[in-house]
Amino acid sequence: MVFEEEATSKLSAQTELKKVDRVEARTTVKPPQKKTKPSFGPSVPNCPALLRKNDTDIWRKVQIAKNWTYPSISDDEMLYLTSGNCSLLKKRIHFPTEPLTEEERNFPLAYGIVVYTNAEQVVRMLSAFYWPQNLYCITYDLKAKLIFKQIMINLAENCFDNIVMPENYYKMQWCGVGQLHATMSCVKLLDSRTDHNWRYYQYLSGFDFPIRTNFEMVQILKVFNGSTDSFMSPISHSERDAWNTRKWRYTSKTARNSTAIPNDYITKYERMVPGNLTLLKGSMSTTFSRASANAILHDNIAMEYFRFLTDVLGQDKRFWSKMCPDEAYWTTVLFNDPTINLPQKSIGQLCINQIKERPNHNLHKAAVARYQTWEPSNKKNVVSRNCYGKYKHKSCVFGVGDLHTLITRKHFIAHKLYLNFQPATFFCLNEWLTNRTYNQPKFDVSFYEQMVDVQYMRVNQYDTEFECFVSR
Repeated sequence: MVFEEEATSKLSAQTELKKVDRVEARTTVKPPQKKTKPSFGPSVPNCPALLRKNDTDIWRKVQIAKNWTYPSISDDEMLYLTSGNCSLLKKRIHFPTEPLTEEERNFPLAYGIVVYTNAEQVVRMLSAFYWPQNLYCITYDLKAKLIFKQIMINLAENCFDNIVMPENYYKMQWCGVGQLHATMSCVKLLDSRTDHNWRYYQYLSGFDFPIRTNFEMVQILKVFNGSTDSFMSPISHSERDAWNTRKWRYTSKTARNSTAIPNDYITKYERMVPGNLTLLKGSMSTTFSRASANAILHDNIAMEYFRFLTDVLGQDKRFWSKMCPDEAYWTTVLFNDPTINLPQKSIGQLCINQIKERPNHNLHKAAVARYQTWEPSNKKNVVSRNCYGKYKHKSCVFGVGDLHTLITRKHFIAHKLYLNFQPATFFCLNEWLTNRTYNQPKFDVSFYEQMVDVQYMRVNQYDTEFECFVSR
């Protein structure tokens, strides 16, 4: 599991030690000129109070918001709205028709979106991320309903020139190889668009929501200057004990039985890894530059490792539950330089050296690509202070009580929101994002300048004073 919320909470402390010597002058970016604000959708009662969370009557207002409903859009209606030239859809849900600033026009972004259900939420989420200068790839689960698939196709064929879809689709399941195939298909398609000069790639699921404006994303990614943002933890050490003690159930042609993975099972797979890569665990939600995407797609070891995960490990489901292929690929290839021929230096080799020096430590490197919280392992069905919504597959579905926390995070996106669970959360957050977009406050990027990946790129690559990880 990826505990990014815990890692990020320690990020400031981790980088504080180096702030005096390494951080450039704090930068406050001048906001764009104000423009007419569009409608942000259904209006949630008491939304400003829910965001502030300091109202004397806040808990009564939270209860009202929890019970709030809105007129949802059925799949049949969404199919109709996305037919023709989509004029009806664009009247119903706002999609910008021009960049807000020249700076954003000249620094377009790319998104790979993997979805499988709830067409209305996907469309409304897309509208929150959408700008005409950006490029979007949408791919869906092969098992999705036919009407859902057609709506996604309509978005690309009828509605927006900057939405593309790959030729092949895959069956998705948690920790399965289909997710990695789907993500890779979008990265390949986006990179093949030589007519579009997108600069950075971000992965999205159908349950994400932006908590940075597009203007802010551009400022942050300029600070990144080619560096990658991805959660990282070691696979070969931090997961070994869990693999050897957990009971696994699998089906063979001859029998169904339970077994523990033998001690030499992981070692066998490690010896098969192409290029002697150091296996790393990360997150699907990874942010990397176009130059990095292109380098990975043309690197023999990186693509051989992709085939290793999808073909070799993809046939052995015992391996999936701890080394999800979609979580094991991107971080491994983006930080195993110089084994992978990347266009810029990364902190990867330094981190790998620190992993080898501390084989018995439970380490992780923080990331800001996605804010996600998890159910405490020792408290089943208990709402923690990091989740006032509910848990689904051990991951928090944020509720109204989480709004104040969401708008104070430094992350790019929040994962996850369900439109059919406390929809006031989705629409109040959308109202906040719209107000911030069209009345952009001054934006301080100094937090991102202090991130260890960014600082490492600015100094001599042999500097060993950097600390990649925090222990958990």
